[in-house]
Amino acid sequence: VGASEEMLPKTLESDRIFGEYRNVPVTGVIADQSASLYALGCWEEGEIKATNGTGTFVDLNVGEEPQTSPGGLLPLIAWKLKSEMRYMMEGMLFYSGSAVEKLREIGIYDDVSKTSEMAFRSKNDDMLLIPSFTGLATPHYVSVPGLLYGISNAMTREDIVKALLESIAFRIAEIVEIMRKEFPYETDRIRCDGEMSSNDFFLQRIADVTGLKVERGAVLSGTSFGAHLVAGRALGKWKKDFCMPFDKVFEPSLDLSEKYRRWKRLLEISKKLKV
Repeated sequence: VGASEEMLPKTLESDRIFGEYRNVPVTGVIADQSASLYALGCWEEGEIKATNGTGTFVDLNVGEEPQTSPGGLLPLIAWKLKSEMRYMMEGMLFYSGSAVEKLREIGIYDDVSKTSEMAFRSKNDDMLLIPSFTGLATPHYVSVPGLLYGISNAMTREDIVKALLESIAFRIAEIVEIMRKEFPYETDRIRCDGEMSSNDFFLQRIADVTGLKVERGAVLSGTSFGAHLVAGRALGKWKKDFCMPFDKVFEPSLDLSEKYRRWKRLLEISKKLKV
């Protein structure tokens, strides 16, 4: 409140030459999630991507005009290039891939690459987890206790892994719900990158709970690849836009609406819980 436009920094093009260092041009200067959105080819209004790394960042391209979100999404510049300006809305999870690492640290498994297979083996559909390891970000922005609900003498390590991966997919679904409500663009897919996107079970659950197909980028480090693409534009290495290829598509195959509803009830309980 009270800030004038003159106080804000000037937005420069990511595909300009900012200078040189030891005869190497400095260009392709772009923020990480913007770079990922660009690398995944989400160039048009309504296209969504999720970068699943230590945290998760879900971004929606909202076109050439900035937007606002009463539901808690963050308004950001997607990119400014010589030919265009694009804006995006962002929702985030502080702790997603880090949560998978945390379970490894406490001995649930010894290799995170095993988690997809473990989760697929679980037959438990009652266990639920609230992944509030460092509080909840979008759209809650509160610190609440993490919860594991449904433990019994029959539970297995696989059940805990499944509950964790599903809980992160449910958090992503919360953000996508806000995006689809506030910005009613027609889209049938989410594109994903980030190291955690190598997990087939996790991406399948994102597809199941959102009802959207999920396309996994063949280059998981989309942030650096996007900066590479923008730098190439600046240097005239390629004349037209192209994005990374995609190595697998996950189609919705399971109705998770009831489980998702139960999980949201547990989340509301966790926000009120005092002991």
